[in-house]
Amino acid sequence: MRRISLRAGYYSALVPALFFGGIVMTVYLPNMGGSGLSLPLNILSWIALCCFALLIIQAPKVWQRYRRSASLFWLYAGCVVLVIRALLTPLPWFNDALIVAIGIVAGLSFYRLLLQLPWRRQHLFAILSTLWIASVLQCVIAVIQLFHLKAAAWWEFSPAQLRPYGIFQQVNVLASFIACGIAATLLLLLYRSKTTRWKRVLLHISLTLQGFVLYACQSQIGYLSTALVILACLGLFWSQRFIIFAAIISLVAGGILSFAVHVWLQFPTVVHTDSTHTRLLIWQHSGRLFSMHPLFGWGVGSFESVFLHQFGGQITNVGIRTVSHPHNEILLWLVEGGIFAAVGMLMLLMAIITLWLNGGRLQRAMLLTASPIALHMMTEFPLYQSAPHWILLIVLLRCADRPYSTSTVPKSMRWIRGGMIFFTVFAAGVLIQTLYLQNQLTTVERNGTQYELPSRAVWQTVLQQDRYEYDRQMGELLRFNHVQDINALRNVEHWAADYTLRHPDNNLYAVRIQIATYLNDPVQAEQLTNEARWLFPADPRWTVNRNTEQP
Repeated sequence: MRRISLRAGYYSALVPALFFGGIVMTVYLPNMGGSGLSLPLNILSWIALCCFALLIIQAPKVWQRYRRSASLFWLYAGCVVLVIRALLTPLPWFNDALIVAIGIVAGLSFYRLLLQLPWRRQHLFAILSTLWIASVLQCVIAVIQLFHLKAAAWWEFSPAQLRPYGIFQQVNVLASFIACGIAATLLLLLYRSKTTRWKRVLLHISLTLQGFVLYACQSQIGYLSTALVILACLGLFWSQRFIIFAAIISLVAGGILSFAVHVWLQFPTVVHTDSTHTRLLIWQHSGRLFSMHPLFGWGVGSFESVFLHQFGGQITNVGIRTVSHPHNEILLWLVEGGIFAAVGMLMLLMAIITLWLNGGRLQRAMLLTASPIALHMMTEFPLYQSAPHWILLIVLLRCADRPYSTSTVPKSMRWIRGGMIFFTVFAAGVLIQTLYLQNQLTTVERNGTQYELPSRAVWQTVLQQDRYEYDRQMGELLRFNHVQDINALRNVEHWAADYTLRHPDNNLYAVRIQIATYLNDPVQAEQLTNEARWLFPADPRWTVNRNTEQP
């Protein structure tokens, strides 16, 4: 009977997790790139999280005992501080800050729901197994992309792209996910050392595949994360070091095979010198931004605008790009939230330390599995680039937690269940509408038919307001070429002035210069040209004499 119960517990965690890692994370929908809710995968991930939350809310055991943990206080305190700082952000960045606050609250709420589930060891192994399977699936996708097989068209993988990115559309994001998968594979080998031989062989084969793809990514964060995972495993499981050494051999064999393939097919080697130098410059200037407003920062969501307007594009070597983040989550919060936000980050760090101190070896190993995501946050894009990383981080932190029951949930408090169901269903509905809108916007952007968008934004655009309005205004420009309405140009300029203040855009500066020239306003045109040269010095449009052409 106990064996049946253990299996039931294993599959109760495996099935929903496998649905996410094995199905949701392989679904590709057309998009125009970007980050956050511009990527369909992120929207699908949030929808899946809402579905999982509904399943948990319906579970009877969730409402039997009220479970707490030693780290919960620090998690609540840290998140509350960060949310307050986000909500205190003034215009024009309040909408961006509001989405950040919603993401933090949603993540904390999901973590609290997971904490109510009485997970046992078999549940943790189910999570590890799912992460291993998801990692292998991403490696298979990456191999298809690397060799540009016909199936690569399913993910719209460009023939000009030489490094695979799996479903994530960004190489370093894939590399950090594979590093998490390598950690899960190591733990399965360590804790399942007495399992059947064919399962051990399968795990070693997967390590070879992971090593192959990890080298193909040519990602510094991937290499660093994997090295950290291996060293930490040796520290935690030194008595089983020979199992780890055997795993390292399989991993290195995959890397050597990938190196040989790259030499044979003459794939170019990525040189990271310039990107590393640029990143150091960004960190240095981010420190200067923090020193200007150390107490409360510049405002959540303001980094992209403030950084470029303060320092321009020449000194930071960004050319025609924008700098939307400093490649370091702590530094981002310091610049945007100041010391006030730093207090919240310290509280979250205390929660992690509490998890480590109170956890057993298995719990610490689960925390170790999340370390590549933490390292990624300190050196690469923040988690808004990949919602699966955010969800995986939450789940692994819950796996590292050891909740204890304190009391029976009072019946008078169970009315909260209905409220949670309502808000979760409402959130899922908004996200589904957002996914539909994302597909519509992608279609009109690819076809150049932005003029088909309605002039008044509907409520479904709340999570993609900036993108919707950008496309609508581009539609107004396209319509101007037919109707020649001067007021339409003035409306576009009024909107663009506000938009470029929040999100500098070299193409919009080109449009604004054309509008000023067409409206016979040389002073405005010269001012915008000088500003554009400061922000985007590598764009050749600012050095070419322009005729009075219609925009």
